[in-house]
Amino acid sequence: MKRLLTILIIIFCTFAIFAQTTTDETTTKTEQSTSDKLEALTQTTVEKGKLYTITINYMQSMDEAYFTYSTNSALFEQSEAMKGIRSSVEKFIKDHGYYFYTYLGADVTKYDNINELALYTSHFKFLTNK
Repeated sequence: MKRLLTILIIIFCTFAIFAQTTTDETTTKTEQSTSDKLEALTQTTVEKGKLYTITINYMQSMDEAYFTYSTNSALFEQSEAMKGIRSSVEKFIKDHGYYFYTYLGADVTKYDNINELALYTSHFKFLTNK
């Protein structure tokens, strides 16, 4: 009886070890291919102003973009960030042939105290006449 129990435990442990390594390899490959596909679909543009930088992450297949306004945290004003992003969005619409845009969520403000940066991000959906 003890031999049978020992053999069953050994078989169970062997299958458990092999199952864990197979799952990890599959998950890693899936995560890599997903991130590669997203990088291929996303275009990043950087516009530099006098005291700020606006980064545009544009996903053409979904007609969506993230506009990120970054500046020194001591100089950050939300109203200036909104104005800068709004002017960039209007320019973006004219350049890409869209006629309207809408916000897809609330704007997000983050502070990076190590690099002394303030990041203000807006998410937009663009509409066409088609």
